[in-house]
Amino acid sequence: MNKKVLFLDEPDCTEQALKTFEKIDSCIYTKSHLGISSNEFMECDCVENYSDGVNHSCDENSDCINRLTLIECVNSKCNYCGDNCQNQRFQKHEYSNISIFQTEMKGFGVRANENLEINQFIYEYIGEVIDDDEFHKRMINYDQRGEKHFYFMMLKSGEFIDATEKGNLGRFCNHSCNPNAYVNKWLVGDKLKMGIFAKRPIDKGEEITFDYNVDRYGASPQKCYCGEANCLGFLGGKTQTDAALLLPQIYAQALGVNRSMEKRWIKDNKIDVKAIINVTISNDNINKEFVEQLDVQPCDSGSDITKVMSVLLQLEDNSNIILLAEKLLKRISPLNKEENRELIQQVIKLHGYKCFSRLLPIFIKHNEINLIETVLIILNNLPKTTRNGIINSNLVDRINDIEEKIPELSNICNQLIEKWSSFEMYTQITKNEIKRSSSSLSSSSNLVKNGTSTKFDSRNDKDFRKVRLPPGWEILQENGRPVYYNAKQQTKLHYPPAGITKVFSQNNLDSHSHNYHNHHHHNGNINNKKRLYSHTISDKSENMNGNNNNTNGGVLSEEELKRRKQERIEKERIALERAKTKEIQELKANLQLEHEKKNELERIIAHALQKKPNVSTVTPKSPGTPNITNGSNGSVPTPHNDTVHSNVEKPISTEDEKLIRTWNKFFAMIVPNMLKKYEKENHLKHSTAKNLSRDIVKILTKKEVQHNNNRSPPAEITKDKKLKVYKFVNGYMSKWFLKERRNHN
Repeated sequence: MNKKVLFLDEPDCTEQALKTFEKIDSCIYTKSHLGISSNEFMECDCVENYSDGVNHSCDENSDCINRLTLIECVNSKCNYCGDNCQNQRFQKHEYSNISIFQTEMKGFGVRANENLEINQFIYEYIGEVIDDDEFHKRMINYDQRGEKHFYFMMLKSGEFIDATEKGNLGRFCNHSCNPNAYVNKWLVGDKLKMGIFAKRPIDKGEEITFDYNVDRYGASPQKCYCGEANCLGFLGGKTQTDAALLLPQIYAQALGVNRSMEKRWIKDNKIDVKAIINVTISNDNINKEFVEQLDVQPCDSGSDITKVMSVLLQLEDNSNIILLAEKLLKRISPLNKEENRELIQQVIKLHGYKCFSRLLPIFIKHNEINLIETVLIILNNLPKTTRNGIINSNLVDRINDIEEKIPELSNICNQLIEKWSSFEMYTQITKNEIKRSSSSLSSSSNLVKNGTSTKFDSRNDKDFRKVRLPPGWEILQENGRPVYYNAKQQTKLHYPPAGITKVFSQNNLDSHSHNYHNHHHHNGNINNKKRLYSHTISDKSENMNGNNNNTNGGVLSEEELKRRKQERIEKERIALERAKTKEIQELKANLQLEHEKKNELERIIAHALQKKPNVSTVTPKSPGTPNITNGSNGSVPTPHNDTVHSNVEKPISTEDEKLIRTWNKFFAMIVPNMLKKYEKENHLKHSTAKNLSRDIVKILTKKEVQHNNNRSPPAEITKDKKLKVYKFVNGYMSKWFLKERRNHN
């Protein structure tokens, strides 16, 4: 390892350097569409953590999913972590303490004025963001002007940051063949930003450098003065092409590639020198030949998953996306939800559903059926969770689109839809909701301490979500109260499960868990048969509560522990019996309610279709209208009578009746055909399918008439209308099959 060279005694030339360019505080976009990322903004699941008036959430030591996937939190868009969290370094210009000094051979350079930690944010690379055409024009212009230094950085395919005339101090970072810093792209709002970060610990007085890979931007060969032992002697040209990194650092890490692998590949390929010279490096600084020959290995750590998901979330739809996506997906597709439970949970946590939802349309566009199937297999392997993430990411629409366009994948698409239909939907808790929930508990009565009435202090308001949960656990909301839910285990707790990591102090957690348990013990409610009621907590939590309530040195006797354990078990047994009884009662009530709703719907439709009582007073029919009656009183049959399908037109007495008939006919042309697949795939009886079709047609008709009682159906069935009906039928049938399975069980 080379000895670090320090430049502590060199004069500070910052003021002098600032006179050589126009200083700007943020990038200037020469065209409005430049710099915009195709990725939508994503929220993290961190929570507010105020101390001394500062929000410490999403800091370097947190497991903030946005920070891990190179996304900055934004005050107006994050509902959970709170305003001004620690993951806003680009927005707040939280730059490291640096200065400019005069180097011996390289002009100005950047020096650290303090010790920098590994991965510390040093500076944003700021300049004018230009497109590819402008980039080439400026390259020629600067060359003709005799410019010695070029300040171009690629932001994304076909877009560059030019800091030649406008920028900040980050532009003075020099190149090194053995750099101590690296550049990374971050999503800030809807814009991509380029940041300079410490690659290793940097000592005060060290020059800050990163690898330019200048030849990738078309520069002529220049002598390199970095002075490193591995220095190649030149920047740009064929020599640098041989030695330049074959991949940007973030891609290399995600693919499991290290520098020695790159060097070995370059060395092996030098057997054919002509082939090396003709290696084409794409616009994204990716050597395709190198990536194509990579034999990637499955992820074996949470860190690997984080790196892979970070790149998958940033992939743009360009010439390299298919190659990179194929290699990256191979690193997570072999993971098994039983053997690699924690790793595959990490995929979900790091915006997995949104990531795959974004990639699938791109794969469909390029007709990459194998990649689509790989994503579907990964989705099918993901463990059970709530349906929130699936719905929010529009994955159901993506799967329906695939099923329609790629029939050979319809089986796995149906498996996914059926699997997801059994997942539960919960209301997530925002920071405002949790404050209201906590306030309602505390403000309902005054706190009494030492015989004195004390009003509730909002500063003591605890946040139930301030715990980092073990894999598989989520914090959700039920009846306005937070619960800890594990979909796979089908277990619900009213305070944190064992294995949590606290964000706030231990005493606060114990006190809050204990108080909330006592309150909810009397107010718990079970709304779904699939959820199990449980008040089980770890012995550790029991001991912690005991420590808080024991005044004798904080130690409980073995006898007291046994007594408390027996008491807890008995309470759980009673609570479980009550919950089961209540579940049965609610299930019966729900079935009765559904039956009443169905009868009411039939009554409304029958009433609408009923003729006027006095047939003799009906307005004389127009020529050509058949005078038909059914039964002795001439009443029109209800939809449940087979005669409703008669070819003879029934007399129309009101506009409402006519509208209902028209909509019934409209939906009757669509719905029965959609139910045919259930007859084939699910062995549904034809008579049952016929009755279900009739019920669905009634419901759809009622919706249309209630929405607009003057609007007739369109003359032709549009694709959009057919898709909406298809989604409704799928949802209706999923619920019907679920109810049938419950009744059967």
